[in-house]
Amino acid sequence: MLPHRKSFKHLLAPLSLSIFLTGCANLDFPFSHSAGSMSQNVTANSDYYLRHSIEAQNVVVRNDYKLLAARAMLHENKFAQAQGLLNSLQELNSKQNLDKTLIQAHLATLLNDSDKAQQLLQQVRFADLTDEQKIRFLQVTANIQEHQNNVLGAINTLIQANRYLSSDAARQENNDAIWAVLRKTNPVVIQNAILNSQNPPVLQGWLALAELYNKNIHSPETLRQNLQFWRNNYSSLLQLTDNLLPTELKGILNYQHIFIKNIALLLPLSGNAQLIGDTVKKGFENANRQANIPITIFDTTKMDMADIIAQVKARGITTVVGPLLKKNVDQLIHHPNWISGLQILALNSTQNDPTLSEVCYFGLAPEDEAIAAADRMWKQRIQLPLVLVPQNDLGQRIATAFNTRWQTLNGNNIEVSYYNNTDDLHPIFVKALGIIEVPKDAKNVITMPRYQQQIDPNFKPIDGVFALGNNAQLANIKNALDNTGSTVPLFTTSRINSPNNLGAYRLSMNGTQFTDLSLFKQSNSSQFQQILQASKGDYSLMRLYAMGGDAWTIINNMNALRSINGFHIQGLTGNLSANYGCHINRDMTWYTYNNGLLVVADPIQVTDINTPIEATIEKSDDTSTK
Repeated sequence: MLPHRKSFKHLLAPLSLSIFLTGCANLDFPFSHSAGSMSQNVTANSDYYLRHSIEAQNVVVRNDYKLLAARAMLHENKFAQAQGLLNSLQELNSKQNLDKTLIQAHLATLLNDSDKAQQLLQQVRFADLTDEQKIRFLQVTANIQEHQNNVLGAINTLIQANRYLSSDAARQENNDAIWAVLRKTNPVVIQNAILNSQNPPVLQGWLALAELYNKNIHSPETLRQNLQFWRNNYSSLLQLTDNLLPTELKGILNYQHIFIKNIALLLPLSGNAQLIGDTVKKGFENANRQANIPITIFDTTKMDMADIIAQVKARGITTVVGPLLKKNVDQLIHHPNWISGLQILALNSTQNDPTLSEVCYFGLAPEDEAIAAADRMWKQRIQLPLVLVPQNDLGQRIATAFNTRWQTLNGNNIEVSYYNNTDDLHPIFVKALGIIEVPKDAKNVITMPRYQQQIDPNFKPIDGVFALGNNAQLANIKNALDNTGSTVPLFTTSRINSPNNLGAYRLSMNGTQFTDLSLFKQSNSSQFQQILQASKGDYSLMRLYAMGGDAWTIINNMNALRSINGFHIQGLTGNLSANYGCHINRDMTWYTYNNGLLVVADPIQVTDINTPIEATIEKSDDTSTK
């Protein structure tokens, strides 16, 4: 059977003018013709600006609208359309050419081409720019510096941008951008940098804020107290009133810890899911051993959800952990009268989970590992990944989860191929890598022909593979990939990690990167040995046991996870945090097999320190503050 290959590519060819005009009739955004595009913020979508460019009679006004349209396209991830539009511009005056260069530099950073972006900015004289353009120049410069691991330079550049901002909304956005760089910076870098007495006072204030956050994030009450102290010392210097604090930090000021008095634990403890429920229960109870909070256990296999919730409320219990099975979670969240007055940590999630003030969602969904793989491959600068999954429902779910995450990272394409058996793999890789196979002997004398690989210069090959499969399938995938002669990296999930994998298997999978619990990097610890014994050496049960332990930790920190953006807990299943809908995210540990040994994969993080702002920003042009 021929392999089925599906592409998530979106052909970004320039659209016809009739499509550009669709749906724009009712749009009405302010635009000052006299000010031109150079002093305008982008407040509309690209279709709006293109429509008005067609209607404009004056060539200057027409090009102003086109430049605004190109800027809007960058916000909409329409990179190819933006480049096509910029290439088509004609009869630009000197000011418009300057703006076009800024847009091209911004586009280059979005395409991870920092060298090109820097070359473009070198063509621009900072003093010739409007305030709005200076902001954009500095933002692009900061992006370049961040890509070059010059994080302090990026922060200083964004700090400089503050002097040109004219509204609180713009200042808030810039403060959030500064904070985003700090949050991604290795805490060791911040600790070293803060000791530098030559730092400008404003930079020192931001570094002090990041340091107190990093040191106290696991203790929300201490973090709140330290944030109050920081405000007294630095907020006036940084002009950071409470409403202009980084958005992540605003919830900390009003944080209050909620003490739990009792818990209802809802699990399947009989029937087909009994082993799963029992294992999660053991992990939860063991984590609670020291706190000794009263737990009332309900078997969701023997009781229906309506009766369970009625008994929970009758006993005055307000904190619920579970249910575990998807059908029970779906039933629970669609009965508002059931969940009213409760605080619930559901141990599974369903499609289109609603955002509810009473409910958070936590589980070991395989989609989480696909999302983690997308993040890691993006950080490793992979441009075109191949997602290789079985032709079944799980494979489709994994491919969709990976693609959705990849689109949020950069909006570019991925390749997806589905396989049914081993014979599918070689043709998939040949096609994805753009390999032309030529028989070594043109007369086919050799019974088992060997092949020479030649890369087709007209084809863009994939440069990374994320594969899903069991141990045997992954071994076949790795073998097929190796046989192409390619060196593209292979990523996969925790399914590859099993105590049954002996040295020969691990050697065959050498270099493969995969996610798993942070617990596995502590194999000599007493905690690991305890969980290993409780799970009888079954890694799958160890993960469920760890999930039970983390459920206890999460429910005791639910208010912090909900109210403090960026709050995280180092759990057994990963570094735990919550998103807007209170889905618990797991930042998992990455491992690899190295000469038959399981080792933690090299971390990907910003580690470089003090580097001054590049000389492309002419300090002598404007030293005043606004």
